[in-house]
Amino acid sequence: GGIGRALDHEAELMDADLVLVGTHQRHGLSRLWRGSHAREVLHHVRRSVLCIPQRSLAHELEPLPSPQIFLAATDLSEQGDLAVRHALALAPPGTRLTVVHVARGGSEEEVESIREQLLGLVEAEAQRRGVAVQVEVIRGEDPASALLQAAERLDADVLVVGSQGGSRLERILLGSTAEALVRRSTRPLYLVPPPRED
Repeated sequence: GGIGRALDHEAELMDADLVLVGTHQRHGLSRLWRGSHAREVLHHVRRSVLCIPQRSLAHELEPLPSPQIFLAATDLSEQGDLAVRHALALAPPGTRLTVVHVARGGSEEEVESIREQLLGLVEAEAQRRGVAVQVEVIRGEDPASALLQAAERLDADVLVVGSQGGSRLERILLGSTAEALVRRSTRPLYLVPPPRED
């Protein structure tokens, strides 16, 4: 039934918290010709997925440092806020979490209100966990590009975003920020699926 469905089935049997998958990040005709297992996994697996870009892997088997800087993005939807909560759960004490929202416009008063809303999502829990927190509202028309630029600027070790539900056709026609990040990010990307309906 395909690798995506098979991994979803195995994840369900194991009650897995996370599915880890590597990405080649092929482009153009290469992507059409050779396909993408990572994209298939994203379409079918109903658990959190961590995508590791091939070029971020060391050529020799050397220990990788533990992530210290986490970047979580939210569009202030329930799904986006869930991604922020996941990021906070992943961040050990002594690490840093930056929560960002990409805005296409808005007055300074609206931006300040969003900053306060972002801080309200994490401030108390982050303090309890010993995680340093900062919040940012980034202006930009393309959320994926804005998030990738923020990740570079902040030197983030991990990006955490929500992946939207919807049919495969909807994803193909409309695209999504999460899928754009999977294709373009050179940093590990933690994708949080929508809550499962029981």
